[in-house]
Amino acid sequence: IDWRSEWHWVALLVLVPTIVGHSLINQAMRELRGQIVSLLIMTQFVFAGTLAWYWLDERPVAEFYPAALLALSGGLIASWPSVRSSLGSSEPRGG
Repeated sequence: IDWRSEWHWVALLVLVPTIVGHSLINQAMRELRGQIVSLLIMTQFVFAGTLAWYWLDERPVAEFYPAALLALSGGLIASWPSVRSSLGSSEPRGG
């Protein structure tokens, strides 16, 4: 990498995902319980792997698929309204 000509792309790559990701997590914490947000954060690799497959034509390793299934299932189950109500409150936090 020629850092003198490419530094602005590296800076954008560092700043934009950090700012957007942090803002999305903060918003989610206002709307959902912390336990739900942490479970949903664990699904991040699924979306990253899917985007890498789509944009970069990188095929995930075999372990990706069962791990993705488990992470998405956990996030969906924890986000389900009946599960949220049994955990204490079905209403989002805040407001």
